Amino acid sequence: MIKALLNLAIIDLHLISSLVKHGNSSVAGLDLGLSQSSVSYRLKKLRVTFSDELFTRTTNGLVPTEYCRQLERIGANIVNQVESDLYHAGDFNPLAIKKEIWLSIDDSNLDWIPEIYQELKSVAPYCTLCVRPWNPQSFNEIKNGTMNFGIHVIPANSSELFSVDLTYCNRALVVREGHYLSNQHRPVSLSDLTQFPVILHDLAGWNNFGQSTIETAMSKAKLPFKFDAKIGVIGGILNIIKNSNAIAYVATNSIPEDINGLNIISAPKELDETHVSYKMYIPSNRYGSQESTWMIEFLSSSFKRFSDKKQQIKDKALSTATTFG
Repeated sequence: MIKALLNLAIIDLHLISSLVKHGNSSVAGLDLGLSQSSVSYRLKKLRVTFSDELFTRTTNGLVPTEYCRQLERIGANIVNQVESDLYHAGDFNPLAIKKEIWLSIDDSNLDWIPEIYQELKSVAPYCTLCVRPWNPQSFNEIKNGTMNFGIHVIPANSSELFSVDLTYCNRALVVREGHYLSNQHRPVSLSDLTQFPVILHDLAGWNNFGQSTIETAMSKAKLPFKFDAKIGVIGGILNIIKNSNAIAYVATNSIPEDINGLNIISAPKELDETHVSYKMYIPSNRYGSQESTWMIEFLSSSFKRFSDKKQQIKDKALSTATTFG
């Protein structure tokens, strides 16, 4: 019971408590700001999770089963503890972190490592930052506690993971300086991409199975398309681009501060219509402690500053291209 409760979202624990209190799903929905369909869906999932009806419908409303009453008492304690930790999160002293903090990030964010290292050392000097590249097993490593945090654009639906939205994943086309496409006084089109070699920035295999943004857009437009290469290291991609007519559609976070020899181009609108966001993942059973709450806030703030700085590099490059192109 305890493990299942820890893996629930806080809103589910509130729902159980509200249904016990009011005995009415409509009132509980209004209390929590949930629609009736959402209340019904969550209650159905809870019944499956705990293999219990939880509530019996009577003329007097919903009556909790004995098992449900036990859940409500334990769940209320969990909610109170989480809310207390969040309220007192500002009291946490990062000097108390005297252990390894493991973080898994995708290749597009490697430039963030020096920044987060310096920032973390300045406030938590006894903490040892450990960073590994994201890999196909990273979600499992986060679930089992091998990794404490993970940042990627991959969506995940798991009760064992808690996610925090960080920021929108901006993207752009990167070509060599003087490339044909960088000298056009018009927006780049999807058909333009079929005329040059295109390299996929393979984010740990996630977009390497026909579901990349470019492949999806090309398929919808019924344009023939095949990647010239699929490479998981952004540095290798940029070196290829500088010495060829190849194109890469990459996350803005992966654009280097020194873009000498490169041109940044706005992508076709069909590509940017696909909205992707960076998310931070942590194990559900670690969410709510003062340490994890502090780390989430610290990592989130640092990552957003890093992303904003990269966006400024892109905006400046596009502005320069518009002025002198």
